[in-house]
Amino acid sequence: MNELSHRDYRRHDVPDEYLSKWQETIDVLADVFNVPAGLVMRVLPEEIKVLVSSRSENNPYNAGERASLDTGLYCETVMATRSPLHVPNALEDPEWQNNPDVELDMISYIGMPLIWPDDSVFGTVCILDKNQMDNQHGYLRLVEQFKGIIERDFQMLLRNAELQQARKAAEQANQRMRNDLDAAARIQLSLLPNKLFSVDGVDLDWFYQPCDELAGDGLNLFKLSDHEIALYVLDVSGHGVPSALLAVSVTHYISQLLESKRSDETGLDIHSPTSMAARLNTFFPMVSVGNHYFTFVYGVLDLKENSFCFVSAGGPGPLVVHSDGSSNVHDVPAVPLGVFSDSEYINTTIELNNGDRLYLHSDGLYEERKPDTREMYGRERMQQILSQHSARPFSESIGKLVESVVAWRGDEPFSDDVAIIGCQIRASQ
Repeated sequence: MNELSHRDYRRHDVPDEYLSKWQETIDVLADVFNVPAGLVMRVLPEEIKVLVSSRSENNPYNAGERASLDTGLYCETVMATRSPLHVPNALEDPEWQNNPDVELDMISYIGMPLIWPDDSVFGTVCILDKNQMDNQHGYLRLVEQFKGIIERDFQMLLRNAELQQARKAAEQANQRMRNDLDAAARIQLSLLPNKLFSVDGVDLDWFYQPCDELAGDGLNLFKLSDHEIALYVLDVSGHGVPSALLAVSVTHYISQLLESKRSDETGLDIHSPTSMAARLNTFFPMVSVGNHYFTFVYGVLDLKENSFCFVSAGGPGPLVVHSDGSSNVHDVPAVPLGVFSDSEYINTTIELNNGDRLYLHSDGLYEERKPDTREMYGRERMQQILSQHSARPFSESIGKLVESVVAWRGDEPFSDDVAIIGCQIRASQ
């Protein structure tokens, strides 16, 4: 036979479940043809392998057997030409009478190429017999049908592999996102006040709970002087990563302002509530931060004057619980920050007495609803709970409020971020 040129064959692996399926089919094929050998061959870069061999009587081929290429096998011609081959009787054909399969008495051959979906050669499907096979067209049609079955399986294998690759890529992307979210959450937590933060003359406490991995709420407090403390709570519109990123940016910017010199080049007190609100409103316009705005309550607690001077921008105002258990809220209607560039904000001052408690909070707590009736927890109930526990230690008050809200809404997770920060003016010793 003519010498065949070497081809750049590649390895294509097939899962065992497909081999089992092909085994059953090749057994039927060999039985229908009444031949000793039905084979599925897979070509490798330097050799050819019996991948599936019919469990026929007197079959000389075993699954797993390998042979070198360029030895004149029938299958080499099928793969090289990518065309069917029918050899009725190799003993009567000078081109085939010396091929290696004749040594096994396999003088008759019908085979077809198996083509992988990327158009590379996988191998062959073939039948071999010790006797002459003359019914060329009938045999070829049946072998061609089996070829179609295998090549459809190739398509399914490729789709499954692509799906697995896409799933793996998605899992890796999700893990990267999870890692990024975890890192972002740690950054957010690092921006919260230190629980050991203390100032003479006042007790401080806070609670912060995101409803998702990341929160759009923020809170913090800073010591401005020996007798002044800045406190704030902010709430960015929306939820998820965009809101959280803006919350982190605003928190970081506020920290920079509060850690800088008290007055700017014009002598303006940049730590004052109105100045802080004006700067934030200018620096974070909605149009440049993904159309997100944020509510903001910020104030300076003066322990010498026992007063709290604050500005409110769209959020719930401070809630004060007096030492006698009475309480009131100080809402100041105003537009959230970032909405209008020309918004103006005013200072409001609350006079406090020793033992009074002051709370700044977002709307997350009191807007929680009962799962069955959808009734809102409400600020009035929030006032009642804080007033009921006014005689208990201040350190328990926020915890009791959160417990009450959790009992109200049941086992469902918070539907919104929760941020609350409080302080109590200590009575003179």
